Amino acid sequence: MPNCAGFFRRSLFSKIGGLDESLHFGMDYEFYLRARQLVAVLTRPQVLGCICLHDMSKSVRSSALQRLDAETIATRYQRGSRGRQRRKP
Repeated sequence: MPNCAGFFRRSLFSKIGGLDESLHFGMDYEFYLRARQLVAVLTRPQVLGCICLHDMSKSVRSSALQRLDAETIATRYQRGSRGRQRRKP
């Protein structure tokens, strides 16, 4: 889910503790994982946002860091650790 397509209340953002700034690529995805532990997350079939990849985009230039973030998030939210709270950076 591209970050530009997410909508939520400020109170949820505050309650969850904001974004984990130790992550460089997956901070929005990790935020949504924490959000769904507290509230129902609704999805829409329509495309509401998109990203543009080009040679100078962060996502293209830093694929190794992107993989590291994905591994970090996967480790935190492995099956069976659903209630685990994130560590403060």
